[in-house]
Amino acid sequence: MKRDEEKDKERLLIEDLKIKQDIDNAKRVKGLEMENQDAELRRTSIDMNVKNAEEVTGASFKQTDKPALSSYMIMCDCGERIGRVFTGTPPSTIKCPKCGREHDVH
Repeated sequence: MKRDEEKDKERLLIEDLKIKQDIDNAKRVKGLEMENQDAELRRTSIDMNVKNAEEVTGASFKQTDKPALSSYMIMCDCGERIGRVFTGTPPSTIKCPKCGREHDVH
């Protein structure tokens, strides 16, 4: 197995995540925090309604030895638009969900 394929298997998939927070009177509020974890985010939204807070963070991605956040928008030859967001090291290819074609992203 190639090293890129092994890394892709270790990647956490976060799909259809909806975070909604209504918070009053807080010192710190965080919607999503990830540290040193390779992940792919698909259809993820963070909706925060915060009043009277000292610090508000919608999403935080801390990486010590790799990119914190990368995003790709690919238009496949079949007409499918593929949008992906990754924390940590992104994969070497992104597969089209419609036709299966693999797109090299490096």
